[in-house]
Amino acid sequence: MDRRLREGLSMAWLVARRELRDQFRDWRVIVPMVFLTVFFPFLMTATAAAALDFTAQYGTPIIAERLVPFFLMVVGFFPITVSLVIGLEAFVGEKERGTIEPLLSSPLEDWQLYLGKLIASTSVPLFTSYLGISVYLLLLVLRGIPFPEPIILVQTIILTSVQATLMVSGAIVISTQATSVRGANLLSSFVVIPMAILIQGESILMFWGNNLVLWLAVLSVAILAALLIRLGLSHFQREALLGREIDVL
Repeated sequence: MDRRLREGLSMAWLVARRELRDQFRDWRVIVPMVFLTVFFPFLMTATAAAALDFTAQYGTPIIAERLVPFFLMVVGFFPITVSLVIGLEAFVGEKERGTIEPLLSSPLEDWQLYLGKLIASTSVPLFTSYLGISVYLLLLVLRGIPFPEPIILVQTIILTSVQATLMVSGAIVISTQATSVRGANLLSSFVVIPMAILIQGESILMFWGNNLVLWLAVLSVAILAALLIRLGLSHFQREALLGREIDVL
């Protein structure tokens, strides 16, 4: 790897460490987030167990077997939507608190600043998502519920990862364009609603058992996430962030 690129990435990582340190200091955000992340798998496991018992009465266990990986995807998606607020206030939140001026006046390049914020804002949603998935899989073992097929399990985890990256990338773009946290939260519907619709489409693929098309969905979401990251990097300008007084797209 080129030395200059390594140095640039190290500076971006410094920004990410600063952001992560500040995020974990605020217990009012972290504690509810972790509590909801851990509680939700219990609800989904109970629902899966009830579905298995219900379908067994009518001799259609395959329906419940397809529900188990669907609940896994929901468990992974739910923490991302809860922790999306971190990405939404990455820039505009600091601007409202008046703490972003020292950061913007630093010798960091724009792409280093943006990438550091992106890494930090993606880390927490991914951590909470993986935590929820781990608790859900552990509860499946404890309750004797059959595991999803390995291929479905791998697809769901990868799909959760790229969806988290896509949603956070969109939230960061919104945060650079909004002038207030309230405005950023309102604009977040342009991220959450399309992703919820996408989840519904992916659930249909899971019920059909069409693994090939599901891989194509993974690839499509990954490409969209890469394009959105590229869009954010190319349009981010610290001078415009300080001078903007009205919300623009």
